[in-house]
Amino acid sequence: SSVESLAGYVSVGIKAVEKYFEKPFKNKFDVYVFHSRKDLDEQWEKDWGVQDFKSECWMIASGVAHRLDLLDPQSWKTDVCEHNPDDKNHIQKLITHELVHVYHGQSSPIPDFTGMENLGWFIEGLAVLVSGQMDSTRVNSLTEAKEQNKLPAELKTAWSGKYRYAVCGSLVNFVEKKYGKKIIEKLLPLTKEKEVLEILCTSQNKLLDDWKATIQIK
Repeated sequence: SSVESLAGYVSVGIKAVEKYFEKPFKNKFDVYVFHSRKDLDEQWEKDWGVQDFKSECWMIASGVAHRLDLLDPQSWKTDVCEHNPDDKNHIQKLITHELVHVYHGQSSPIPDFTGMENLGWFIEGLAVLVSGQMDSTRVNSLTEAKEQNKLPAELKTAWSGKYRYAVCGSLVNFVEKKYGKKIIEKLLPLTKEKEVLEILCTSQNKLLDDWKATIQIK
């Protein structure tokens, strides 16, 4: 059944996340599989307090400290864009990405990241990096973004636009390479951009400039 195969993906994802952080998840969490977008929207409407919530066609999952919600890949053919239900590697990375959010949420004083939009680059970039979504296609799109002068001028806009996955994944990868993996753990409980920059002993402009300098143009 699809639930059994999804349990397999979740199990592989948990191992990948715990391997990266070298620590287990702090708490237990639940995984919910929704069989239609309508069911998923009703759940998110309740969770997010948005009346008549309608998700975008690419939104298929969400992870917070205590739960992972997932739209059953069996309904992706009809209810979804940008995701291929036949690509097992894609499904695995996507589920691992959401599990990173669960892990991160368990270390954060704001377990569902509400009001942390300015740290979207770190929240999403970490999930992109740990899940292995920084593949060659993403790396190439980063080069394209630089060539077209589409790299962000501010951290708060990094998680926006068509290059957002590549931009944020690359940015967190840069932080990890420059400061070492231990710094990532120190950033997990932070909720404000200012706190992150203080730990990194840098300014927004310097961080962005140093990162941009590492992106090669062909």
